[in-house]
Amino acid sequence: MPSAYGGGLDIIMGIKENLKALRKQHNLSQQEMAKIAGVTDKAISTWESGTRIPRMGAIQKMADYFGLQKSDIIEDNSRILSGNADTWAHALESEGTELDAQLLQNAKRDLSPEDYRMVIALIKRLREK
Repeated sequence: MPSAYGGGLDIIMGIKENLKALRKQHNLSQQEMAKIAGVTDKAISTWESGTRIPRMGAIQKMADYFGLQKSDIIEDNSRILSGNADTWAHALESEGTELDAQLLQNAKRDLSPEDYRMVIALIKRLREK
């Protein structure tokens, strides 16, 4: 791939796999994902096939929508996008604000909106104690 892609094949493969996984996790069509990213469904198709890569603006829109960091979409983050129960269990047992933030991001992505609101409400109640 051309060097203009800034990181070569590894970055392209990471982006294409992460976008596919993210879209499928949320049961979104390419057209729905396109609305989130502010592009056409053809653009999503080219990103997922690896023929093109998204611009940072589109990546930022998707990251904001799903409560992720841009690096979660760009880098090889199969662990982050997997929704794996072992990852959740490990995160719950670990300490640290960065891990806590990632856990909340995963919750926002993986839970239904109603369940996520319940988690946030519970956290707020616990902080008030």
